[in-house]
Amino acid sequence: MTNTHNQESTKIQEIETRLNNHDATLNNLQSMVEKNSSQLAEILKLVKLASMAAKVQVVSIQIKNNFNILMEKFTVMKRVKEFNSENLEGWLCKVDQYFDVDETPERLKIRFVVINLEGPALQWHQSFVRSRGGTIRGLLWQDYVRSLTTRFADPLKQDAIGALVALKQTGSLQELCQEFDLWLTRVSLPEDYTVSLFLRAVKPEIGYPVRLLRPKDLPEAYLLARMQDE
Repeated sequence: MTNTHNQESTKIQEIETRLNNHDATLNNLQSMVEKNSSQLAEILKLVKLASMAAKVQVVSIQIKNNFNILMEKFTVMKRVKEFNSENLEGWLCKVDQYFDVDETPERLKIRFVVINLEGPALQWHQSFVRSRGGTIRGLLWQDYVRSLTTRFADPLKQDAIGALVALKQTGSLQELCQEFDLWLTRVSLPEDYTVSLFLRAVKPEIGYPVRLLRPKDLPEAYLLARMQDE
């Protein structure tokens, strides 16, 4: 009886010892999990900070690149001879060529041009802006050119140049060409400027492909436009 009791007591002690060991093991595991969780949280925090730093660096590089591109545009635009009040047609030809090559957005054209105005032309621009409430927002380039032409172009050429700048295809290509030719009889313009005006007048689905082919004169531009229109 006594031996049996002792054996049972021994078994109970062994079980209690095992339970205690299991509890200790569980406690150790829990501590390890908590420690690892804390370390994982720190790692995730560092990863997030690194990601944010990388994004900031990318944005900074983009801003710097955009600024450099903008400054390069201004530098190139400054190479166009400054306009004071003489030879408006020739100056506009150079400006339009620059805009074509650079593919300058409509909203930036007037801002780029202002840096090349001086003397009477700059004074006119300042007065013109004041007459619009001190802003050029919403003003189209062709409307600005029309006002500039009214002020500085040869009186005999004003209407013709303004009409050519504002001309847009609304009907057939043939009708546009006839109207374009009519206005050209009243003014003498450089060939490349004339081609540029024509390609701006035709519908975009005609003008853009023809522009890529770089027609050397107006007859060639007419021919390519007719081929594109067919």
